Amino acid sequence: RYGESQALGDLGNVYMLMSDYSVAADLYQRQLSIARQIGDRCGLARALGNMGWAHLERGHAELAMKLFQQQLLICQQIDDSAGHALALTRIADAYVQLGSDARSDPETEINGV
Repeated sequence: RYGESQALGDLGNVYMLMSDYSVAADLYQRQLSIARQIGDRCGLARALGNMGWAHLERGHAELAMKLFQQQLLICQQIDDSAGHALALTRIADAYVQLGSDARSDPETEINGV
């Protein structure tokens, strides 16, 4: 199942490159479901980030932001510094799409600091 989850994510990435965001989002949802079933926290973070990316590309920045924040939290919990950095970058992208104040600090908002 782990390989199936990874393959779904990879296939979703192909659809993202072809700008077929709806199909990609569906594939990422399946990836997310499997990652949850098998307890793969790293895969769960990846799937959440992938889904957020697909939704961001579809213009659903608020939903994307929520997914990226979940991704960030999991990456912090599992000490995944690369995933953490990617989640922050994607959160910034969502802020840009939302037209939010560039001075906002995603870490502060998420961690309540």
